Amino acid sequence: MILLNKIRPLSEEFFSRYSNQSMLLFEILTVAEDRRARWHFGIDPISIIRAFFVAMRTGRVSGVSTIEQQLVRTLRPRSQSPIRSKPLELALSAYIGLCLSKRVIWSAYLYSAYYGSDWDTFDQVVSAVAVNSHKISLTEACDIVAYLKYPKAEGDWPTWDAKHKNRSIYILKLYGSCGRV
Repeated sequence: MILLNKIRPLSEEFFSRYSNQSMLLFEILTVAEDRRARWHFGIDPISIIRAFFVAMRTGRVSGVSTIEQQLVRTLRPRSQSPIRSKPLELALSAYIGLCLSKRVIWSAYLYSAYYGSDWDTFDQVVSAVAVNSHKISLTEACDIVAYLKYPKAEGDWPTWDAKHKNRSIYILKLYGSCGRV
């Protein structure tokens, strides 16, 4: 399948550069983006059920996507509305979740995700955030992963800076609450 042929090289490239930092980045990614990632195969039924009840009560839908779904969305161009493309996205997420290891999926997602207007590659993000790209600190890893929810805005936006910093601090607190700090 074409999607698998895109994912494997991204993962290999990530590990060729960041194998020493991969475990920290994976832990931060799962804490921030998909806390039940280790217990599902690309579709999180608990999140779907919770999102359904929240949507019924508030009219808002959020917090449903797994890391696999985010990777599929990143690598597959959208030609339809999000609602119409969701069933295929779910099917592809389950497929890659069954075919590939979490390490391959997480590394490919980190390496290919959109982090902001100033960066085209993960390497550029790491260079901008980390003092030493060969030894990413816990707070730097939180900053990097926070860009997934709040990609770097073009220009100087104090409101965006505050959102990103708050997200980074929130991720650090979540990480600590999991007993990892």
